[in-house]
Amino acid sequence: MKKLKLLLIAILSLTIQASFGQNTRDEYFNVTGKPTFTAPTIRAYSVDYTNKQVWRSTSKTTPQWVLETDQNIINMYLGVPGAKGDPGTPGRDGVCPSCPPTSGGSFPYNIVIGTGNDDAAMAAAIDANVQNNKPIYLVGNVTTGLITVPKNAFRLTIIGYGSKWNVKSSASGALKRTTPSNNSEANEYIVARFIIEGIEFVGSQNQVALDLGASYMSAYRDLKFDGFLEAIHLRFALRTLIENCEAVNCVNGFLADMGNWTGADNANSQSNHTTMVDCRAYMPSNGQVAYGFYAASGGVVRDCIIEGFVVSKGIDFNGRNSNVVKDFTIENVHFECVNGATTAFINIESFAGGTVTINKAFGQHPAMFLKANSTSGLGFVDISNVPWWVAKNGKFFNTSNITLNFKYNEAFRGINASMWEGTAPQLCGGSGCGYNKYTATDIPR
Repeated sequence: MKKLKLLLIAILSLTIQASFGQNTRDEYFNVTGKPTFTAPTIRAYSVDYTNKQVWRSTSKTTPQWVLETDQNIINMYLGVPGAKGDPGTPGRDGVCPSCPPTSGGSFPYNIVIGTGNDDAAMAAAIDANVQNNKPIYLVGNVTTGLITVPKNAFRLTIIGYGSKWNVKSSASGALKRTTPSNNSEANEYIVARFIIEGIEFVGSQNQVALDLGASYMSAYRDLKFDGFLEAIHLRFALRTLIENCEAVNCVNGFLADMGNWTGADNANSQSNHTTMVDCRAYMPSNGQVAYGFYAASGGVVRDCIIEGFVVSKGIDFNGRNSNVVKDFTIENVHFECVNGATTAFINIESFAGGTVTINKAFGQHPAMFLKANSTSGLGFVDISNVPWWVAKNGKFFNTSNITLNFKYNEAFRGINASMWEGTAPQLCGGSGCGYNKYTATDIPR
C-alpha cells in the first residue's frame, strides 16, 4: 500500500509539470503572466511570449517569481531583435514603387503626363533635362507641335514605354535641334549623345519626325513612325545606332547624312559608322528610300526588312564623291515591295572608291538587284550568298565603271552579260585584269 501511494504521488507530480510545459531543465514555456505555481528549484525560468517577459523563481517551496533582468538570459529565451529592414521606396500616387511613376518627387525622371496638348510640358522637361541630365519619361500619349532641342541638350534621353507621340499637322516634325551657325560650332554640338526609345510617333508626309543634328554614339531603339516624310534624318551623327525601329507608310525611312549648315561638306560632317539593325520599312505607294547613307563611310544595314507597296531605292548609298567614304555593308536584308523598286533594291552612286559588301539578301518581287557606278573606277562590290531574287524584265544589274565579285549566289547562278541592263562589265580572266570587270564563283554542285 505504501508503494502504491508513492507511485500515485510521482504520477501526479509529472502531470502537474507537463501541464505547464516544463522540460527537464526546469523551464516553463507558454505561461502567460506571473507564474502562480511552485517551481521545484530556485532559478527555474518561465517564459511569457505574449508579454515578452522572462520570470525567474526564487523559492522551491512557495510560488515566488521575479522578472529576470539579465539581458543575456532574456535574449536566450526571447531572441535578439533583427536589424531594421529597408522600408523600400514609397509608392507615388497609388502606384507601386516598381511601376512607372505619375508624378515627380525624387524619382530619377523628368516626367511628362500626356493631356492632349503637351507642348509646354515637353519643352519644360527638355529644359529640366539640360539642368539635371535626368531622362524624360512619358506617361500615356502626348501631342505636340515641333519641340526645339537646344544646343546644350548634351544628354537627352526620352523613354516612352509604349507611349504614342502625336505630331500636330501644323508642325514640321516632332523634335529638331537648333542648327549650328557653321561647322566649327557643329563640332561643339557633336559631344551630344541622344537615347530615344519605346515611342510610336504619328505624323504626316510633310514632316520629319526626328532631326537632332550632330551627336556621337546616339541610339534610337524600339521606335515606330507612322506616315512621315522622313522617320529619322541624321546629320553629322557619328556611330549612331538605329535598332528595332519601324517606318510605316513613311516616304523615306532612316537616313544617315552629312551636315547642311555653313561650312559642312562631304568630308567634315559625316554620319560615319552608323548602323541600322533589326529594322522594318513598310513603304507606301509613293515610297522613295527605306535606308539611306549619304557621304557616310562604314555604314551598316543588317537584319532589316523592306516591304509594302513600292520603293525607288531600297538601300541608297551615295558617296557624294567623297574621297574619305570607303566602305559600306549590307547583310541579311529581305525585300518584299509588291510593286518592286523603280530604280533598284540597292543603289550605289557617286562612289569615289572603296568596298561595298553585300552578303545574303532575299527578294520576293521583281526589282533590279543592284544599280551602281564609281566616279573613279576604283569602286568594288562583293556580292555573296544571295539565295533568291526575282529579276525585273529579266535583268538583275545596271553597273558602270565598277568592279564586282560574285560568290555562292544561287540567285545569280551561271552569271553572264544577259543579266545586265545596258552594257555589262567584262568577265575578268585573272588577277589585276582592270576596271569595270567581274569575277564569279558558283556554288560547287
